[in-house]
Amino acid sequence: FLDTSGAIGLNLFDTPSRAYSTKLAVEKEAKSIQGPITLVQGDQSVVDEAIIARYPVFIDGHMISIDSVEYAFWGLTIVLLDWDKLKTKFGLYDFFQRSNMEFRMTRYDSFNDRLAIIANSSDHDLLNDHNSVSVALEASDNAWTLVVGYETGFYPPWLTGGCSGIVVTSILLSLLVMIVLATSKLHKMLLYRMMPKEAIKKVERGEIFVERDSNATIFFSHLIGFERMSGEMSPQEFLIMLTQLYEQFDRLALKHKCTKIETIGGYYIVTGPGKERCPEGGMDGVVRVALFALDAMKFVQNFQYKGMRLQIKAGFATGPIVSGVIPSALPKYTVFGDTVNFSSRMQSTSKPMMIQCPEKSYNPLRKSPGFDFELEEREEDGQLGVFVKGKGHTLTYWVKGCVEVDKTKDVVDMVTSKSARENVPDKDNILDEDKESGASDEIDLEEAIGSGVDDGGEK
Repeated sequence: FLDTSGAIGLNLFDTPSRAYSTKLAVEKEAKSIQGPITLVQGDQSVVDEAIIARYPVFIDGHMISIDSVEYAFWGLTIVLLDWDKLKTKFGLYDFFQRSNMEFRMTRYDSFNDRLAIIANSSDHDLLNDHNSVSVALEASDNAWTLVVGYETGFYPPWLTGGCSGIVVTSILLSLLVMIVLATSKLHKMLLYRMMPKEAIKKVERGEIFVERDSNATIFFSHLIGFERMSGEMSPQEFLIMLTQLYEQFDRLALKHKCTKIETIGGYYIVTGPGKERCPEGGMDGVVRVALFALDAMKFVQNFQYKGMRLQIKAGFATGPIVSGVIPSALPKYTVFGDTVNFSSRMQSTSKPMMIQCPEKSYNPLRKSPGFDFELEEREEDGQLGVFVKGKGHTLTYWVKGCVEVDKTKDVVDMVTSKSARENVPDKDNILDEDKESGASDEIDLEEAIGSGVDDGGEK
């Protein structure tokens, strides 16, 4: 505060530069604030930057006439502030500098129509409507405005990059979630192709899944010359060939609603449910397996890999089985029972590009509604049937083709041993393991897939 004793008794109405503001303060009964101005007392400059506040005091009995209007005006109370020292004492510049803020303080003198900057930071001219806010203080004869802001605005400099990062991260997380969901879906679809849904649910709970089917049909096929090819071909070429062959078999299994059990070397195994386990009006499992076998045989008949033709032997049998999944580090859907071994014998005693089945499978095929299967009794040297290990001499049949009865003009799959033999390639291209390697293709498949023998059947 400055010494105001020099202003005592001073008649401001007689001072041209102050008369108007004094008069207005009395008429409106309002305070008057001026400055910063250079304060001169007498002929000497006292302060370069001074703030002057005047407030009128009204006391009855002390009258003054202004423009013929009487006011009970006694005088003015005056406060003088050293504005420069005030800014320094309160650390005005230091405060905004520490906050990395720019500011500008202005005073508009309405009486003189003048805007004066009374305090400002070095880069205050960078402030605009987008990166600052302003606060106005209205006085009787002038207005003060404080404008405060950041050069980069009220948003942190990393906001744009941060938002971009958040968006990118969100997209990546969404993609990861989608990938996880898609992978989970594909995983379940793969599991559904490997084992029944009921089995998957129990395995997920750590339970043992076992079910019995009194009249299931098991199919076996064997790729002739498998061991020779695996030794002569490069591993990559051999795997590509098997993939092309077995992928088509998988598609045919899905087409005919057969359950793929697994592949063991050159063996491919599928199963079809018994009639009591099929939906009402649904196709018997033995019919499904037979149609699958005919389609598979037809595909192999026309299949070539780099000019090399393949041959398979196939067979299936019908009877009781037990299937199940035992939870372990590697859960596996498998089948048990004498029917498994019997089906393996049907394949091993079959002939190249032929499908063999026993009488228990023959009867439902012969009576199948909607399909007319071409079935022929097997005869060797004038004797019907064939010797089967563990079963003795057994009456068997060749499944040579099938015509859909309801659409006699539409032949679904007709595969005959005659047509197969007509399409047999030259000897140089036939890889017959029986002749070339001398190895037998008859193996104990129940033992190979980790199952036992039921009903006392011989291995």
